[in-house]
Amino acid sequence: MGYLVSVDFKCKDGAADTLGEMFRAALPDTRSRDGCQSVDVYFDESANTYTLLEVWDSADHYRAYLKARTDEGIAELVDPVLDGGWEGVVAGVKWLGAKTDI
Repeated sequence: MGYLVSVDFKCKDGAADTLGEMFRAALPDTRSRDGCQSVDVYFDESANTYTLLEVWDSADHYRAYLKARTDEGIAELVDPVLDGGWEGVVAGVKWLGAKTDI
């Protein structure tokens, strides 16, 4: 069983293609990080927003990943293309937890 996290990245006008290219470059590394089971990417054109559905071994694995990305300087990279910047992304992380048997 994995721990599901949902993360929204709302793009500034005209920046969706740029952020998409950033994801293409960065997500192979994300998917190889300790505890990452999968990352799926969705784009809602009407909201100009990418949503990443990520499955991790645990919430602690995701927290460690999030800290590492922040320490690596992701904010400076993505702030120019995000409505609300990196801090807005982090504040909006949805910690959904483990899948249930219901």
